[in-house]
Amino acid sequence: MQSAEDRLPALYDLRAGEEPQRDPEALLRFRKALRAAELHAGARVLDLGTKRGALAQVASELGMEIVYAGTELSPEKRRRSAGRRPRCPRG
Repeated sequence: MQSAEDRLPALYDLRAGEEPQRDPEALLRFRKALRAAELHAGARVLDLGTKRGALAQVASELGMEIVYAGTELSPEKRRRSAGRRPRCPRG
């Protein structure tokens, strides 16, 4: 039997096929979270499970000048987001 760590990417790939291209509810949650965080210019943000980089997109739309770094465990999600770059500064 594979370890949980080895099985996790397959689970996330399965879930990737079920996710909508655009998730307005997630965008609303990101807006609320970023406003509540009261980040200063130059603040570093690490996005684990970045999917399509929507957190960076929302930060950019809010005019936040953060240093963004994101990573995604799922190879399928990484493939789907290949070539997409967040518009806010990256670390």
